[in-house]
Amino acid sequence: MNRPGYQTGVDILVANAGVYKHLRFGLVTNNAAVTSQLQLSRVALINAGFNIVKLFAPEHGISALGADGTYQNSGKDETTGLPVISLYGAHLVPDNADMDGIDAVIYDLPDVGCRFYTYHWTLSYILEACAQRSLPLYIADRPNMISGNMELTEGPMLDESTCSSFIGRWNIPVRHGCTIGELVLLWNKQRNINADVTVIALKNWNRTLFYDELGVPFIPTSPAINSFNTALLYPGTGFLEGVNVSEGRGTDRPFSICGAPWINPHELHDLITSLEIPGLATLPFSFRPVSGKYALLQCHGLQFYITQKSQFKSVGAGLWLLWALYHLYGTHLQPHLYKSHANPSGKRHLEMLTGIEAVWPLIKSPREVFKEKMALLTATQRWNQLVTPYLLYPA
Repeated sequence: MNRPGYQTGVDILVANAGVYKHLRFGLVTNNAAVTSQLQLSRVALINAGFNIVKLFAPEHGISALGADGTYQNSGKDETTGLPVISLYGAHLVPDNADMDGIDAVIYDLPDVGCRFYTYHWTLSYILEACAQRSLPLYIADRPNMISGNMELTEGPMLDESTCSSFIGRWNIPVRHGCTIGELVLLWNKQRNINADVTVIALKNWNRTLFYDELGVPFIPTSPAINSFNTALLYPGTGFLEGVNVSEGRGTDRPFSICGAPWINPHELHDLITSLEIPGLATLPFSFRPVSGKYALLQCHGLQFYITQKSQFKSVGAGLWLLWALYHLYGTHLQPHLYKSHANPSGKRHLEMLTGIEAVWPLIKSPREVFKEKMALLTATQRWNQLVTPYLLYPA
C-alpha cells in the first residue's frame, strides 16, 4: 500500500496541467520515471494536456536499458512518437538546436542519491542550458531512494581540480542526502547559474524515509540498479568498477556481490567481519558472470547483506572493502580501465569515483592510519551546513 498522501512531483504536475497548457516543453525522462500509478510520466503528462514537443534522454537511453557507459543514439520514442535527443550520444551538453522550439524544460528522472550516478550530471548541463537561454526549468522532484537523513551522508567530497568528470562534475559528497530538487537549488545559487528554477515538491515525504518504506514498487533506474538493496549498496560497492574485482555485472546481483578468481572467499569474509561494519553482513559466495570482468570464469568473493539500513554507511563500507582487498591480495589488485562513452580511455576511474586523487596511497595505508584518514574523508559536517538552507523536506 502506498504511503498515505504520498505524491511525486510529476503526480502534482499532472493534477495541475491547466497552469502549463500555454508552454511547449522539452522533457528529460526515461522509462524509469513513472507516476505513483505506474504510468510512464511522459504519457501521463501528455494525457493531462501538457504540450511535450521533444524528449531528452540520459545515459541508458529512453528505455533505461542501455548498457552502462555505452553511446546512446537519438531517435524516435516508440511510445509517444516524439523525437528523442540523446544526452549520452553525440554530445553530453544540449546545443542550440536541441533547445529550439521549446518554451520550458521539465526534468523527471529518479536518482539513487549517489554522486557518481550520471543522471543528475545530465541535469547540471540542462540547468546551465536553461540559464543561458532564459528558459524556465521545472524539476518534478522524487525521493532520495537511500533516504535524506543527513546523518547518513558520506564523503569523500570531490576534488574538482583533479577528479572532475561526468561521474562527478562538482564538489558534493558521494552520498549526498538530497533530493534532486534540493541539489538543483543549491547549484543554481552557489554556482551563480541563476536559472529560472521551480521545484515541484514531493508531498508527504520526509528525510528519514527509505524507498522501500513508500509502499511503491521499485522500478530499475538502469540495468544494474535493479533493486532497492542494490541502490543502498551502490555508493560503496560502486568503487569496485575502478579495480579488477567483479562488482557482479553479468549476474542477477550487480553491486550486491563481489569476486575474482584469485580471492579466497572465506579469508575475505573473516576480515570484513572482523571490521564490524555497522549494518552489514557478508557470506562467502562464488559465481560465474556471463559478461563484464572475468566473463565465464569462476569468481570467488562475497555476497553483501544489509542488516540495519538506518545504521549502514555504504561509502565507508566500500572503502573498507578496497582496503581489505589490497591488504589480502595486494599482488593481484590493480586499477581497472573502465572505458565509457564519457571516459573513452577508462583511466583513473577509481579516483573519479571516490573524488580523491590519492585513493591508492589511502587503501595501502596501515589499518589504524586508514581508519583515521577515512574518518576525515567521509565526514560531511560542512556539506550538511552548506545544503541546509536548500532542504525542502522535514526530518
